[in-house]
Amino acid sequence: MADTEQIVEHVQDLVARTVLGRRVVVVCAVLAGATTRVEALRQQGAGEILVIGLSVGTGERPGGDGVTCVECDSPPIRSVADEIAVWQAYVDKPPPEALDALTIFDPAHEAAVLCLLPVTLESYAGRETWGGRPPAFTALEDKTLSEQIWRDSDVPHSPEVVVPVDREALHDSASRLDKGQGTVWSADASDGMNGGSDRVFWVRDDQGARAAYDNLRLYAKRARLMPFLQGVPCSIHGLVLPDGVVVLRPVELLVLRRPGSLKFVYAGISTAWDPRPDDREAMREVARRVGTYLAREHDYRGAFGIDGVLTADGFRPHELNPRFSGGISAIGKGLPDLPLNRVHDLALRGVDLGVTAPDLEDVLLQAADASRFGSAYLVSHDVNPTETTQIDVSGSAHQLSVTFEPEHAVGTLELGPHLAGGLIRYQPKELAPGTRLAPWGVAALALADQLWDTRIGHLATAPDVRR
Repeated sequence: MADTEQIVEHVQDLVARTVLGRRVVVVCAVLAGATTRVEALRQQGAGEILVIGLSVGTGERPGGDGVTCVECDSPPIRSVADEIAVWQAYVDKPPPEALDALTIFDPAHEAAVLCLLPVTLESYAGRETWGGRPPAFTALEDKTLSEQIWRDSDVPHSPEVVVPVDREALHDSASRLDKGQGTVWSADASDGMNGGSDRVFWVRDDQGARAAYDNLRLYAKRARLMPFLQGVPCSIHGLVLPDGVVVLRPVELLVLRRPGSLKFVYAGISTAWDPRPDDREAMREVARRVGTYLAREHDYRGAFGIDGVLTADGFRPHELNPRFSGGISAIGKGLPDLPLNRVHDLALRGVDLGVTAPDLEDVLLQAADASRFGSAYLVSHDVNPTETTQIDVSGSAHQLSVTFEPEHAVGTLELGPHLAGGLIRYQPKELAPGTRLAPWGVAALALADQLWDTRIGHLATAPDVRR
């Protein structure tokens, strides 16, 4: 069994060497999202820190001696695809506020840059940069490539068809794939990357097909169609290192449903949920095979995730996320002293970690199984808060209410600023192993509607159909 303390100390030392005594620029979407990262940089011995973001965000922003925060102007956004496009433009051509701050903070271009965004990036503003990813890795995120990846990795998967966004081609393919519960249509990446269930449609009738087509033709050249998969939405994650693939534990995805809607609602993640032991190992085998394929065929390095559904027939993948995603971030919270996000940065750059893949897998799995984490969150476009409000809540997964007795609280509910409106976030105090967070998320969002008129509306969870 690997020595957790020794591995943590070794990785901490390796990470600290990249910033020790240096000025550091943190590039992020929201300033509040960089607070814990700034605290870690201080512990690692970094010098002065400049944080550049597009908004303040929900929660506490970075502060203290030697920390400067700069908020840049951002165009309005209404979707995840909009947000991703704004992030990419923000790093490709830094706005004047960012360039002015960089000139004052680091005129000699000696600072290290830490980019916290899932963007294509090799160097930010001509400086040594950690984070981002090369174009070849970004290209793998196109959903129209997924079936080839599953096939070449030799993993069980549902049938998929890729067709032009043509009304007749979509209709014919959907008719062949439908197993009685409809089909799911996903846009390609011809208009840029998309995620968070954005540009994905659950088509169950002719009216839905027309609406999906009318949307897809605005931003896609091709679409990926597959049967609707009933079951628990979930993901499995890995980390490609030079000597092998670190394979982690399953993660529940809070992909909720709005009755009568074509759209899924992505609303959070949790490591508390446990599938059956045989399903857990089957999911992990999928990640190991896909990671091995990515390394062999694409010289891939670093973290990746595979989203799918635990159906009545077992786990079926539906998309690859070739990046450090929210799921692996949640797993990393089980061992907070080991900076898993920076391990990804180092692996991406080909740095020798001095830790074997099996040993790193061992310590991460032990920690993630012992300490569970989850959070439910969703953006409301109908409110625009300027400050973060946080309340304690009590109750059950069926109904939550405000409590003024902290000892009775089961979690906290927040509403705060977001580029697209207001971010609602529910953070449970603790999650018992085996618990699904999705019902708690639904209850929390319903309470947010009552308290703040966020207008999320009625949502439902996906059923567990595995027996």
